[in-house]
Amino acid sequence: RVLFRSSATDNCDAAPEVEVTYVDGPLTDGCAGSYSFTRTFTATATDHCGNEDSISCDQLITVSDETAPDAPVIAGPADAEVLLDADCATDASPAVTGEATATAADNCDADPSIAISYEDSAPTYTCAGDDTAEGSYTFIRTWTATATDDCGNEGASSTYDQTITVSDEMAPDFDGSANTYEIACDEYDENTLYAVMASDNCDSDVTITILSNSEVSGSCAGSFLRTYEATDDCGNSTQFEQAISLLDEVAPELTIT
Repeated sequence: RVLFRSSATDNCDAAPEVEVTYVDGPLTDGCAGSYSFTRTFTATATDHCGNEDSISCDQLITVSDETAPDAPVIAGPADAEVLLDADCATDASPAVTGEATATAADNCDADPSIAISYEDSAPTYTCAGDDTAEGSYTFIRTWTATATDDCGNEGASSTYDQTITVSDEMAPDFDGSANTYEIACDEYDENTLYAVMASDNCDSDVTITILSNSEVSGSCAGSFLRTYEATDDCGNSTQFEQAISLLDEVAPELTIT
């Protein structure tokens, strides 16, 4: 509080009476919560004989808002899961996984401006294969919100973590593999892969195993129904059947004694 002080002298009255009054002018608005105005003080001295004299003085008063908004309260999106496509790619943008919103309180500004941004962590791959950086993974999306009031006061930031899971649920395929295969009887091996191949949307080194060799007819010449299974690093698998025909194209050797 600032006080206006005045004193007066008189030719006859040793202590003339002094009265001080003031009038405030109109407010000049600035930003929300800040303004200024002029306060005019008037001092009037009166002696015992009723003689009166006045003087005025203007004071500029500025009211400033220097209090920043509170740290925003973030209403973050829930944890999300998206799937990898045939190209081992996905759309994990906020448009798909959810946007964060925030509110903030301020001493003067009823609606402070809030800036929201996010940053993604490095991926953590979760499939238990022999290849790195292939298949399913998770990452943390950290949202940050900061509020600024109308007077430019910026408050403390607040953060919110969202876990996003990117899953590979596509099994390998046996495209390009032979449904039928012919081989000479003496060359057939039940542990050898015959004209089969498997590819996967993410795994560059798919594991192929022989699940069964079922004899269909005879021994040689005969046939087998073989079942293969292809498994990627994320445990997705598919099976494939192949008919293997055993050929006997070698004539007997005749020995005459």
